[in-house]
Amino acid sequence: MLDKIHNEIPKILLKTARTVESSELKILRKPKLSIEKFNYSNEIVDINNKNKLLYKSLVVKGLFNDSIKKEIRHNKKRLKHLARQE
Repeated sequence: MLDKIHNEIPKILLKTARTVESSELKILRKPKLSIEKFNYSNEIVDINNKNKLLYKSLVVKGLFNDSIKKEIRHNKKRLKHLARQE
């Protein structure tokens, strides 16, 4: 029994070393960005900036302004959609 365990240890160590090495290589690899994802991220930044301005105008004009709230809701839905695509 001990001989069998002793013989199996090098195999187990090699397997773990290989998995660690492959995971390190995956981490160190540069991500490949497509043009579409770059455009989506620019669109996300634009929508975020619009939402910030809308929240500021909502505070200035009053918290009960329905048109601004609708626009904010629409922008949030658009952000969720863009986030799912990436």
